[in-house]
Amino acid sequence: MGIAAGVLTFLSPVYTAIILIYMIAVWAVVTGLVAIVSAIRLRAEIKNEGLLALSGVVSVTLGIVLFVWPEAAALSLVWLLGAYAITFGLLQIGLGLQLWHWQNSANSMPLQPVTVEVGRHPRRPAEK
Repeated sequence: MGIAAGVLTFLSPVYTAIILIYMIAVWAVVTGLVAIVSAIRLRAEIKNEGLLALSGVVSVTLGIVLFVWPEAAALSLVWLLGAYAITFGLLQIGLGLQLWHWQNSANSMPLQPVTVEVGRHPRRPAEK
């Protein structure tokens, strides 16, 4: 399979670049939609979930731009991906800080490690 992909890339690099752009576009749209859905589901758990939703909108926007103008995107892919990475990274840092503050707030319980005993049902008392 890898040899076939290499031969195809060598014989028609333009089509290979366009296919790569479409693959990146699909990835951006899917990850953006997952981020938006996650923001909606986390509304009750975290404050200002808008950063997560905004990062999803940025991803979906990148995907749409790549779908609509794949030829132009091929020429400017490095700049588009760079701008996307910087924007997405800053939004994720902001979200991480919010989650960190949420975990350390008085309203949330700190995460506790989970222990599992092999051979024992979690809801049944241990046999003596």
